[in-house]
Amino acid sequence: MKIQSLISLNPSLSILISAFSQAQCRLVYYPPNAVCIEYMIPVNLTAAVSNFNGTKWTDNAGLTDFVTDFVGRVPGFPSPLSTPQNVTSHFTIGSTFCTPKIANTSHADTVILASHGFGFDRSYWSLAYEPEKYNFVDFAISQGYSVFFYDRLGVGSSSRISGFTNQFSIQPSILIELAGLLKAGKYTGNIGVPRAVTLIGHSFGSILTHGVAVYAPQAVDEIVLTGYGLNFSTIDLPLVLQGWNVRIAETASAEVDAGYLTWVDLYANINMLVSINCAQGTKETYNAIRFFKALGYDISAAQFLEANKQPFAVGELLTAEPSLSKFPVPKFSGPVLLINGAYCVDVLQHPAAELFSSSMNFESHVQPGMSHAMNLHYNATGYYRVVTDFLSDNGF
Repeated sequence: MKIQSLISLNPSLSILISAFSQAQCRLVYYPPNAVCIEYMIPVNLTAAVSNFNGTKWTDNAGLTDFVTDFVGRVPGFPSPLSTPQNVTSHFTIGSTFCTPKIANTSHADTVILASHGFGFDRSYWSLAYEPEKYNFVDFAISQGYSVFFYDRLGVGSSSRISGFTNQFSIQPSILIELAGLLKAGKYTGNIGVPRAVTLIGHSFGSILTHGVAVYAPQAVDEIVLTGYGLNFSTIDLPLVLQGWNVRIAETASAEVDAGYLTWVDLYANINMLVSINCAQGTKETYNAIRFFKALGYDISAAQFLEANKQPFAVGELLTAEPSLSKFPVPKFSGPVLLINGAYCVDVLQHPAAELFSSSMNFESHVQPGMSHAMNLHYNATGYYRVVTDFLSDNGF
């Protein structure tokens, strides 16, 4: 994938919003020991985007008809996507930068750039729900780190575009540019140019992070991949659509069209049926990805997620590059941590270590008692500790 993008480097062009603006306080928690600033960052980029060839549904009946045809591959059912063509667009990305009020000089100038996955917005990293248990930003701040977290295109306060054209190729372009801005000391509050920028992703956000390591390895110093097993050869996308029993997302924004989807209910997300073929010459198949695993979570945490779930674009789902998980990363030499829950495809070391063969320090970790929605399990602070210890042990 060839990525060409330009972004304004002038933070005065952003809209600086109070850290406690009413628009975000419902879901995002800002730690009392942090200075947090919200930004709206203008982005101009060029990415390869496909046209959606199928009939664009307007209701759930039409969506269900598409899913049935797509899953069954009925005779004559055409590819839903055309050949990609470069498209130049302007977007605005909603984001937050938090840094400790009392700077720990050994860590505060390391900025952790966090990308969320499907079903979330940037609040995934700083949930208002019982933040002492489920808040990555709160924990990272307590360890002296700065965190920059943002809404992916199409959700939260970031720009809205059609769910049929909001596609995978756009998202790594945005992440690469955000990393470049942070490295240049833009949108980093009063810390100026940071000593290091570390990427952390969850699920789809980890696919984007992997993409940055492949396409722009110079953009970051260290990466952390969470909710991302890298031990599979294929994911059965039709079965994902079936397992979630997808519906058109109900949102308050008139700018979100019927191309934005969500899972049907809480229980479809707790235990989503999906076929995953392992990658080590075996025929073993995992039949479920669990966002939550019994005894590892409080049902009220899952209910909080369900009540505040965010849509994802059908274009993202259809164009996400599962093959990217097999892409070697020969030019990224920084440290890499791959961490997953014990109940979410937990074979990690291979082939991931081979993919990141140039890394100065590759580590994998399986967090016990945890499934895919890692920030909403009882053991969340345990994995937070693994992440910050890894950063510290590698000199960041």
